[in-house]
Amino acid sequence: MNNPAVNVKNLLLDADLLTTITAANDAYRNTDKPLLSDHEYDALIAELARRSPGHPFLSKVEPEADFGTSKVRHRRPMLSTLKCYAESELEQWVRRIEEAASDLGMRTPVSLLVNAKLDGMAGRMEQGVLASRGDGLTGNNISHMLPKGLVRIGDTDGDGELVMQQAYFDEYLAQEFSHPRNVVTGAVGADTPRPAAQQALNDNAIHFVRYDTLPAVASSTDMIATDLPAIREYILNNCEYPTDGIIIVVESPELRDAMGANNTHHNWMIASKTTGETATSTVTGIRWQNGKTGRLTPIILIVPVSLTGAVISKVTGHNAGLVERLGIAPGATATITRSGDVIPYLVSCTSTASGAELPSACPVCASELRRQTDFLVCDNTECDGRRQARLHHFFNIIGTIDLFGPVACSKLIAAGVRSIQEVFSTSEVEFEAMGFGPGQASNLVREVREACLRPVDDFRVLAAMGVSHLGRGDSKKLLKHFALRDIPGITAVFGVNYPVRSATTMMAGWVVLLFTLCSLFELLLSSVTFPL
Repeated sequence: MNNPAVNVKNLLLDADLLTTITAANDAYRNTDKPLLSDHEYDALIAELARRSPGHPFLSKVEPEADFGTSKVRHRRPMLSTLKCYAESELEQWVRRIEEAASDLGMRTPVSLLVNAKLDGMAGRMEQGVLASRGDGLTGNNISHMLPKGLVRIGDTDGDGELVMQQAYFDEYLAQEFSHPRNVVTGAVGADTPRPAAQQALNDNAIHFVRYDTLPAVASSTDMIATDLPAIREYILNNCEYPTDGIIIVVESPELRDAMGANNTHHNWMIASKTTGETATSTVTGIRWQNGKTGRLTPIILIVPVSLTGAVISKVTGHNAGLVERLGIAPGATATITRSGDVIPYLVSCTSTASGAELPSACPVCASELRRQTDFLVCDNTECDGRRQARLHHFFNIIGTIDLFGPVACSKLIAAGVRSIQEVFSTSEVEFEAMGFGPGQASNLVREVREACLRPVDDFRVLAAMGVSHLGRGDSKKLLKHFALRDIPGITAVFGVNYPVRSATTMMAGWVVLLFTLCSLFELLLSSVTFPL
């Protein structure tokens, strides 16, 4: 099936509408290549409900593919969650809650609990067996994920979600996949997971999170509408997993029992989601951007278009494989989406007659590019594009040094800077000679001086070294069990192999040790150099 921009008003035939819904649901639940955004899919479901309120698809849990494993009959139904986008829908749900409480003679307002709605694959752990939700009555046995590296969050049985740590995805997989959920569903459904998914399992980045282990915020039926914006911001900013909204539940077990459920969802629970907007525009070009490991990311340039209050002129194309498959080229029509304040991403693209054209040489150093699965890779470690990405990675991860964004880092590399120490020893005059204005040069010098006095989290320093597959999440894990001085010699941790066994890593470990034993200023004046 092609991936067109969906407008329910254009789907005139009921058969076409149901076909699109079925295909999108299958791709969402069972593959690593979704056809529609969550908002687009929910809009189609709402349109189906408007046209055919009694349609069988609406009266059951959305189907899941057969993973080729044994089946597990759930002891109690495992249901979906009722969704709401508009405030009026939430108000209707609140009224039903208070009416049910009044019928029981309970006091109102009713106490509510709010937590994150995880965006992964629903599952249930029961008597040592992990099963997917399936059709709500019977699920697929996915216990095979446990010995592959799936981490359990919550020791006892219960319902939860198979989900990936967002920081891990952002660090290692965002260029290859459009969403962490796609990695998870692809790993569960494949006989042999893709290398990236298997690496995520090896790195303990995919978890089965029991819902009742998630932090909850208390509210009530009389305050939820007022509290919701602040609660949403707090919960979503403090969840380490990808989310697609928040879950609001009745706290009282008695009221839950009284409200019960229908064939698809519990009546005492609702998911509050924000509306995502989509827009179409014309592709004007592609800019290929080097990463610190040499992988090239295509940045799709489009005619500026307004989305959720922001003017969007570029969007990530993820990798060369996607550009090739979608035929992305100047003149193509691109559909993009942006939900809330997140970075916009490409939903679909109508190819031009000529189709995509991939570069054969690095746009920065002109070295011949190597194809690695869906990626184009520049193997020249001296490439200024890679140097710039490594420098920006350092400042971005350290998190205590401002003003050194991509443009500033590019100027520094173009001027011949080849180590972190050179940045910290550069004078105002030298910054100006590199192309910075007098005021900016003065601010940069002041910033690096003040940065020497600011404390730095040790896990950030470790992650900033740029060691492959050692991001902030894994750095935290290592530092819980090992002293920094021991990290360069680690070959395995609790049976999980960590890729920290090279001369580069030994150097990085030594630099980290100096960061910890000395102040940042003392390190930068030492003889140890952190090259770019």
